[in-house]
Amino acid sequence: MNTHEDLLKCMEGFRATLSLRFKWFIHETPFVFIDIINSTGLVPKSDAAPPAEVKAHLRSERVPILCLHPLGAKLIPRGAANSLVVAIGDPEPQRVRLAISSEDLPKRIGLDWSFEWSRQEARIRGNTNLPIEAVGCELADEFGSIVSYDPISANLLKVCTHGVDSDLPDIWPNLNRVENTAILLF
Repeated sequence: MNTHEDLLKCMEGFRATLSLRFKWFIHETPFVFIDIINSTGLVPKSDAAPPAEVKAHLRSERVPILCLHPLGAKLIPRGAANSLVVAIGDPEPQRVRLAISSEDLPKRIGLDWSFEWSRQEARIRGNTNLPIEAVGCELADEFGSIVSYDPISANLLKVCTHGVDSDLPDIWPNLNRVENTAILLF
């Protein structure tokens, strides 16, 4: 029987399997954070309480995560912004799309346990025919979200700008080479 703990033990293999299937990973974030991201990069934030095996594996009660969408996955979850407070009745903030290539993914990658976790965990346990890395990749494709436990440097990020195809990060410019006014807002 496969377990989530098994996947946590082989993060590098999971990363390699994901990289064979997906070329780009997207992070949506409110535009108001773009200057901070330009100076500090993308930093994992606290979200839902982590499963016990994540706490044990990473030796921490609080485990910040950074959610990434594998471009081409079947589901596209809306980006969250837990650190942004929006007053009741105010519109949702405009967002930007950032991308990181599979070659630049951080080493510590996992499934997004803050999203539909009970369903994902049941699928992990129920799939004994595939190696755990392949099971994780199938879940990333189906649920459209993975996590990084490590930050991502700003110089590794590309950003969707006006005049480029929003589905082709290959042609997006690097974030650190773009004026804020050129960034496409969603």
